[in-house]
Amino acid sequence: MAAKPLPDLPASSSASSQDSTAPADPLAALWHQAISSYRTETGVNLCAEGNPRLDSESAIHQYLDDHQQKFHDFRDGGAIRLREALAPVVAACSPLCTVAGEGLGMVFEPSKVVFAAVGELCKAAVEARDDLDAISDAFDTMAHHLRIVKPVAARDVLKDDALREASVKLLAQILVVLGVIQKVRKQGRLVLWLKKLAKSKEVSSALADLSRLASNHHETVTAVTLYTAKETMAILTESDACNREEQAVIRMSLGSISKIAQDIHAMVRERSTLTLDQQNANRGILESIQRTLLQQVSHMGMERKTADVEKLFAWLQYPDCSVRMNNLLDNRAQSTGSWFLDGEEFTAFKKGTTKSLWLHGKGTVFYHTLILHWLIAAGIQDLQASCGATSLTLTHLFDTTGSSPRNVRALLSALLCQLAYNVPDCAAQLLKLSETASTGNSQPSLRAMRHNLDVMLTDTHLHLFIVVDALDEADDPAVIPVLANLQTYTNVSLMVSSRYEVIFREDLEAAFDSQVAMDQDRVTGDINSLLAALMTKGGLLDKITDTNLVQETLSSEADGNFRWVVLQVRELVDVAGIPAQVRRRLKMLPGNLGDVYDRLLASIHAAAQENVRILLMWAILTEQPLSTAEFAELLSFDYSERMPVYDASLRPSADHVLALAGSTFVAVQDGQVRIAHASVKDYLLALPSTSPFFVDKNLAYCLMARTGLAYIGSIMAPADAYPSHLAWIWVDYISQAGTDHRAELEQDAGRVIDTIENSNTALAASLHTAAEMG
Repeated sequence: MAAKPLPDLPASSSASSQDSTAPADPLAALWHQAISSYRTETGVNLCAEGNPRLDSESAIHQYLDDHQQKFHDFRDGGAIRLREALAPVVAACSPLCTVAGEGLGMVFEPSKVVFAAVGELCKAAVEARDDLDAISDAFDTMAHHLRIVKPVAARDVLKDDALREASVKLLAQILVVLGVIQKVRKQGRLVLWLKKLAKSKEVSSALADLSRLASNHHETVTAVTLYTAKETMAILTESDACNREEQAVIRMSLGSISKIAQDIHAMVRERSTLTLDQQNANRGILESIQRTLLQQVSHMGMERKTADVEKLFAWLQYPDCSVRMNNLLDNRAQSTGSWFLDGEEFTAFKKGTTKSLWLHGKGTVFYHTLILHWLIAAGIQDLQASCGATSLTLTHLFDTTGSSPRNVRALLSALLCQLAYNVPDCAAQLLKLSETASTGNSQPSLRAMRHNLDVMLTDTHLHLFIVVDALDEADDPAVIPVLANLQTYTNVSLMVSSRYEVIFREDLEAAFDSQVAMDQDRVTGDINSLLAALMTKGGLLDKITDTNLVQETLSSEADGNFRWVVLQVRELVDVAGIPAQVRRRLKMLPGNLGDVYDRLLASIHAAAQENVRILLMWAILTEQPLSTAEFAELLSFDYSERMPVYDASLRPSADHVLALAGSTFVAVQDGQVRIAHASVKDYLLALPSTSPFFVDKNLAYCLMARTGLAYIGSIMAPADAYPSHLAWIWVDYISQAGTDHRAELEQDAGRVIDTIENSNTALAASLHTAAEMG
């Protein structure tokens, strides 16, 4: 069985055979409980009379000196290795023992007990030569967790009476850890225990971040640091770690560290008056720890994904938003949105005291979707890192930059697939449903999907945090009743984001317990945080000398528009080290996003405008994202006639095609080309017909359909050799082109299929079937 971490307030228990009555003083009782726990784990009574113990630092070193020859007999340098590992543990424990033992009336002095336990391990290192390295490693591991105490121990403030409680609790935890180490050593499992629980690079990195977070503020550094060391030492009490998978042990450790980090972050905020920079620094460290944890969870999840789950994902056409969310987190300025993540409303939502939360842009910032996405992505990360064994976070994004439908089926699919991935019983339930489908790939009805989701929500013991981002981008009114149904379950907490000005606003206002408005002041604060981070050492704008001018100008001119600021920063990067150029560009700033896009389109060479128009047309209207190769292939056509002509000799470089389209308008994510921002699509579709980049949707779909037909009509190859998009999706584009154009398109399709029929019968049959289904 695993040794349990000591509670803050112990239950009454006997400390030793000599003292069967628990002390009245709570701290003395806690100390007695730790001694009892050590005896239970090891069978050694550290307080028994008549047994000589190494109960001081000098006694331990004297013992090692007396047995120097034994070390030399089986390992040169063994004594030095053990002393080096032991030194930081002793350095951390000594001042704690002094503080804890003063005035507490403890029968068993902390220093004598702790050093006696350390001495037992030192004896084992001398007497059982095979354990020398492992015991030295165990001391190293303890030192790694206790290193945070070192700067505190040197401070006079440690003598403060108010800190005695924290010192005793930490010493008690240290004693329990020493007991666990002795126990697993006797069982012959010490090396395995260290490997799984203490030698993880991820855990080491997270502990380093935790140390920075705990010691970040002078006012509360001692109390918080002692608390941190106690909690991280508790991680080492998992003596059963040897019997678990290594990845599971690392996951457990990182989960504990993440929880500690959240507690510290809250403690420091409550006990200190923090500047904005300090708040942002703390939030950044916390998020770094959370990312480490979630990356480990993701890695473990990839290993456990089964063929059955993959089958369900394909069958339900799972609209996985994780890539998009990760990209948002990668591009988000660290600590942006601290006002929300550390605010009362989100904190109450995480604790469960608020069951539903609506985050929305309001007033002049209603259209700034970028920061809303950032906040939700960061909120999801925070929730995922907070979820223990009894809770789970499910997410969905109505994404205008991707190809997934933005309807109720996509929402239901996302929730069902994530439940199947995380809960085996849910996977089994969906597999049974798929087997009853009339044909192998037939989609379940919406009624069946809703019914199965209801059954899962009713049967699961988990508390589910469901987060839906960009609700205003949903194009299906049936989404709102589904969300209302989710709120009827006591084990479901629901958070959504949207613009404020939505047609279902009254429904949301009536249904949600709490609202958070992303107002102008909050957005401006985040913009200032972003700019400050960019102009610090290592930032994109760290060469700028007049930081105040840049910050004030961009912040005041942005009108709360994050996307606008990001684009202006991009323009300043190349001239950041030229003060005169920086000032000139600040005087020539575009007024809004539309002005930014106008300037970029106006700078495109006349000879390239038609090609750019075609590329952007595909980017905003494509049924599914094109790969970079497919996107480049679009410029392998001659578009001078009604039916494009494919010419393989015109095949361009994908990098050059992407550069021609411009990174402001398109972006590559996991090898797929998408519009860079939702505002790009809105802007392009609103251009007047006089613009060389004007897009008429009906005519665009006609051209896209004919491009696919021209491609398959020009390349005679086996059916499976065609890139999927250009070869097959033309049927969808014909259906979207409008009735005025459909007859001509169907004639064009018929001619191409007839041409192919003589040379590739199998392909022609497939095309006939596709055309009929379309």
